[in-house]
Amino acid sequence: MNKEEKIDKIMGLVKDKSSLDDDQLAAFNEVLKSLDSNTLNKLVAGVVFAEKPFKSKKKIWRIE
Repeated sequence: MNKEEKIDKIMGLVKDKSSLDDDQLAAFNEVLKSLDSNTLNKLVAGVVFAEKPFKSKKKIWRIE
């Protein structure tokens, strides 16, 4: 998955799960675009873990 696809996936999750307005979403998108690949990969890994925790059947929606 390239950088743009990762950003699109994260933005889709944020749009679905948050109450941010369009200006805040645009600002968050700009922050994601400014991240280097290593940091963005860590964020994606955190989102995947939060969406599918290893030992819990409950979904946990948090990004650290």
